[in-house]
Amino acid sequence: MVQRLEYVKKRKLDAIPDARLSGAFWANQSAMLENVQAVMTQDGQADDFGLFDLMNERGQSAALATVTASFEKVRGDATAMNQAATSTSMGALEQNFRNEVPDALGVDLGLHFSDGD
Repeated sequence: MVQRLEYVKKRKLDAIPDARLSGAFWANQSAMLENVQAVMTQDGQADDFGLFDLMNERGQSAALATVTASFEKVRGDATAMNQAATSTSMGALEQNFRNEVPDALGVDLGLHFSDGD
């Protein structure tokens, strides 16, 4: 997830979005965000369990609220087709997946090299 959000921010939002020329860029980004959020939340059925459910069960409501607010912010910015704001909010959501989500789930992601090594 982190890699996808990082890719979209660096290659599609901070650069010239090639898909924007075809008119599909914003619809694609909105659909991607909607699908990621759907996977995280699932549909609440007994046999459907998303990561947000696990965060909530672990008592991490503050982290859950932060990530949910980031989703709403980036989806709103993408709906408004504001490239600068979407880039900023996409970066914030990416950081949520690097920090708040793993911390709330009790997951150690190990070492992370950001210089491409």
